Amino acid sequence: MTREEGMSSLGRGIGPNVFRAVLMNASQLASYDFFKAELLKTKYFEDNIYCHFMASLAAVSIEYAIRCLNMLSICILG
Repeated sequence: MTREEGMSSLGRGIGPNVFRAVLMNASQLASYDFFKAELLKTKYFEDNIYCHFMASLAAVSIEYAIRCLNMLSICILG
């Protein structure tokens, strides 16, 4: 690749990839905070490892759904 297109070809796509990573991390952190706050409002959870685990599991589920939608849109739009 570097022989045909040069060294700058290795950095192609870095911008969109970094943008995607920032959006995914921000959405995961926001959904984690939301789910943790909602779990703490119930009488079933205290601020312990179980609450953190369930909030993380819910946040990862949301992230996975967003990734699936993203991949589906890429496949449809080409």
